[in-house]
Amino acid sequence: MHNDNPENVRVRATFLYPGTQPKSDESSQGSLGKRIFLGRTFRAVGKCPLVIGWGMGTVPTHLIKGENAELICDYILERGVDLYSVKWYKDEEEFFRYEPWANPSTKNFPREGVKVDLSKSDSKKVFLTDVDLTSSGSYKCEVSAEAPSFDTAKFVSDLAVVAIPKEKPRISGGKQTYKPGDSVGVNCSAGPSKPAAALMWYINDEQADPDYLEEYPPYETRDGLEMSFLGLSFTARENHFPAPEHVLKLKCTATVTTAYFMTHSKDFQGHPSPTQTREPVSVMSSLGGSGSWSLSLTSRLRLLMLAVSFILGSITS
Repeated sequence: MHNDNPENVRVRATFLYPGTQPKSDESSQGSLGKRIFLGRTFRAVGKCPLVIGWGMGTVPTHLIKGENAELICDYILERGVDLYSVKWYKDEEEFFRYEPWANPSTKNFPREGVKVDLSKSDSKKVFLTDVDLTSSGSYKCEVSAEAPSFDTAKFVSDLAVVAIPKEKPRISGGKQTYKPGDSVGVNCSAGPSKPAAALMWYINDEQADPDYLEEYPPYETRDGLEMSFLGLSFTARENHFPAPEHVLKLKCTATVTTAYFMTHSKDFQGHPSPTQTREPVSVMSSLGGSGSWSLSLTSRLRLLMLAVSFILGSITS
């Protein structure tokens, strides 16, 4: 059914998923100067007002590899106005279409990283299964009214898929006891992830001095994921063993975007009597990031040994 009065058309579209606010397109002026409301941004499209908002929900900023996701495009057509189509795009390539007048009404167009469950997808939602790293991208919902106007409302937002470590970070190295003046040398390792986990050290619950850290590039695994290593090396002082416990408390945190945060803590008892100073354990680290790195052969071998040690530890634990 067609409506001769295009001003009676209203469409509201939104993604219903916790996350951040969507991006919007640039404004354009229609022939009758009507407006589209995209969140709080006014813009004109075509001959009728179309409304897009995020008051009912938003797009996820991150999904974890292997999860499913339901993306919802919620719209309202005023009485007497028919829906022509709802289309979904990833990086400007259409992967799903709903057309109420077609048989079948739903169509799926294969795209890398996009697996659509048609049985759970319809005019107002598309269900993605088993997302992977290639599922990351810019997603757009496009709602169009029937002829003669074919007025359209669009909604765009980014989605990122991450792979997280399967376990908490691990602290290795160091001695059982320390005293002021001793060299402390320990390592923190995080399992394979994408992007590489960002590691940080804390000494007695205070963030470690950057001068105590040594940074190395991530170690890439065969499946394209990255392992992170961050070492901590410093000379113990009297204030590192606060009374009454006289315990040196070290903690390492690992973070992958907003999807993963884990910690590992280890306590070292302060030694009451003088002991022989020991050289620090090999210190390796990585906070991820970009840039060029120049490593000696010895450093490369140490990095490889840490990676192998982490993998073997994961197998035996």
